Amino acid sequence: MRLRFTDLPDCEAPVARLRIEGTVLDGVEIAALAAALERSFQVKGALSAFRRRTRGWRLAPGALGDFRPLLREISGRILPDGSIADDASVALARIRREMERQRHRHPGFARTIP
Repeated sequence: MRLRFTDLPDCEAPVARLRIEGTVLDGVEIAALAAALERSFQVKGALSAFRRRTRGWRLAPGALGDFRPLLREISGRILPDGSIADDASVALARIRREMERQRHRHPGFARTIP
């Protein structure tokens, strides 16, 4: 069983800020948290498999939260650089396509895509 922790982003500051009501994280912070949650899911699976193979050995993989619903919600929507993927929502994809059309029609059109 190999568990890697070397390339995990530092999420201490964003997690601490999330304890404050009304806090908003930027895309890079959300992407970092998603990477950490994904790794916790992998660790939980590895610990559960190890526990099944070594009956009686006490591990508590259930103590790690199940963040799969949250990961499904943000998976592929926030890119590693913190930007929002074009297909994050139907509305955003439509807006970005229209902005791209306008940019081609009007070369001076400002390229400020949300």
